[in-house]
Amino acid sequence: STEMTANLKTSYPEGMIANAYDLWYFDGPESHKKYQAALAKLEGQTETNMYPIVTYVAMQFLSEAIRKSCSEEPEALVKALEGLTVETPLGPRTIDAKTHRVNTGEFWGPLKAVEGSDVKRMSPPEYLD
Repeated sequence: STEMTANLKTSYPEGMIANAYDLWYFDGPESHKKYQAALAKLEGQTETNMYPIVTYVAMQFLSEAIRKSCSEEPEALVKALEGLTVETPLGPRTIDAKTHRVNTGEFWGPLKAVEGSDVKRMSPPEYLD
């Protein structure tokens, strides 16, 4: 995770395969760049944490379910969430109507040293849905 590499810095083993829900240095869609810029401003750092995206996506689902159902009642929200798709900074996500699960996707890749930083980065990062 980005938190682990930031804390261990040069002690983190080169080449170790790592995973993360989000990467601040991912060169992805414009929606991700905007999300990262807002998160960096909120956190006061360029090298943002990876976990906020999980809550951000959950809140997108909840707010869209409230809009769709015009209700905050649990039963109405469950019905509205079933099969619901929302756009996220890393692409669309859909709640499976039968299992109520969402595939969030993750980045995977070997960690490598980056010139000018004591924090290793995935190189190349691969996003797996």
